[in-house]
Amino acid sequence: MKQLMVFNKYLIIRNSRISKMRLSDAITDYIDAKTNFYSPNTLNDYGLTFRRAQVFFDEDPFVQDLDNAHIRRFLKTIPGGDKNRMNAHIALSSLWTFLLKENKVDNHVLHNVEIVKPNQVLIFPFSDDESRRLIRAAMHSQNARRDEAIIKVLFDTGIRASECMGLRLEDLKGEFLTVTGKSSKGKGPKVRQVPVSASTLRAILEYIINDRKAAPRRAALFASSRTDGYMSRFSLGLLCDRLAHRAMVENVFPHRCRHTFAVNYLLNGGDPYTLQDILGHTTMDMVKRYLHFVNHNLARMHRKASPISNWQI
Repeated sequence: MKQLMVFNKYLIIRNSRISKMRLSDAITDYIDAKTNFYSPNTLNDYGLTFRRAQVFFDEDPFVQDLDNAHIRRFLKTIPGGDKNRMNAHIALSSLWTFLLKENKVDNHVLHNVEIVKPNQVLIFPFSDDESRRLIRAAMHSQNARRDEAIIKVLFDTGIRASECMGLRLEDLKGEFLTVTGKSSKGKGPKVRQVPVSASTLRAILEYIINDRKAAPRRAALFASSRTDGYMSRFSLGLLCDRLAHRAMVENVFPHRCRHTFAVNYLLNGGDPYTLQDILGHTTMDMVKRYLHFVNHNLARMHRKASPISNWQI
């Protein structure tokens, strides 16, 4: 009984130290604190969730007054299905983790808000013929040197769209690209070294020498033809659409290049643990899916090509 009284007294003292904070102020403090740790793309994605939350909670409530039921009602309003709701949950969870560490709230309301995880993304890599057609289309585009370098980097390294668009000239060091990946739980961006093949390196260097030689080393590697600044993921998507039309290939988007790289890396004898490092995955879960896909297709190819099967013995 005495211990319970002491604990309740501790809660009263703790809660008395937590000053009330409006949702808008909490979001502003969070963005200010994370600007140097999260990529602009991550902050933009989180910002979309925060803006939606401010519209939904139009009276700008105190964050201390928001509970599980409030968050569940808000998440139900997120358009675009389970994946978008999961992304919104991640953004709010990051906000509440920050507020908890800053002693602005006394509990993490998102921990008790369950969401439906989206279905796993299907792995459907480009065929060898489709890949070659897309590269040839890039080599004959309006910005041929840049577009060839971009598409070869995507196919040759498997880096994400945001990582590719975030590359700077100084990130090319010899036969390696210094790739800045997604941040993890506020620990800052993850940086890794990704090798490139001789053909990709030649394409990058030809583009730099002819089009980016005068740019400062910290400038964008792949520059927008309109602003000479960083290309956006939206611009990369438009480039993929143009190449798809020219090459007559369907469903062209950057992440499919990532799948194509991973599958072919394993088919060509690459080590799965090295693949994990190149792709920037923190766990082997996705690599195991690639392995399963490769093994499944190898079995199907064997059934088709096996002499015994074809001899019908």
